[in-house]
Amino acid sequence: REDKALELCHVARDRDPDVGASYLLPGFGQETWADPRHYLTLLDREVKRRPGSALLYAERAELKRDPRLCLYTEALEDYAQAARLAPKAAWVLAVLARALNKAGDARTGLAEFDRAAALAPHSGWLRAWRGAALARAGEAERALADFAEAARLMPWYPFTYAWRGALLVRAKRYEEAASDLDVAVALDPHYSFSRYERCKARLGRRDYE
Repeated sequence: REDKALELCHVARDRDPDVGASYLLPGFGQETWADPRHYLTLLDREVKRRPGSALLYAERAELKRDPRLCLYTEALEDYAQAARLAPKAAWVLAVLARALNKAGDARTGLAEFDRAAALAPHSGWLRAWRGAALARAGEAERALADFAEAARLMPWYPFTYAWRGALLVRAKRYEEAASDLDVAVALDPHYSFSRYERCKARLGRRDYE
């Protein structure tokens, strides 16, 4: 069953290597199988079979970032290989950018996000990811512009409202923040980050209901 699932997943990603992969890949390794090491073994085998697949390297990199594995250095190597194999694949560049940003290399990460956004200018999730990276880097106005465009392009994506809400909380714009975070929670009630930031927004505006 696992082999068949991998096969079907690869078919889906080959047909939709951008937006579809952005949702499918991270959850596939981290949620479907309880044992990430078992899934890593499967991916290692697939990479040997298809060494030219950038998506496989990117997927393996995503799995290696799982906190149960903590293979962060190896993950960055896989991301870099994926980007070498597919330098014009927006999703591959975006996951590389996100990893670099979280590893503390904000400048390089933002440069990769810019490359990805240039390749996929109408991608809502990508604008949201770059917005979050810009927010972390202290570029609030650029981040808000990206979040606004992300919300226009993909209004059902909770990440956008959650991270814009968090940025507005830091700016002490609590009413606006609470409005965004209400949307984020409504779209995904299980996204704990949204609930945490909404508590901060409500405390900020002294709404204790």
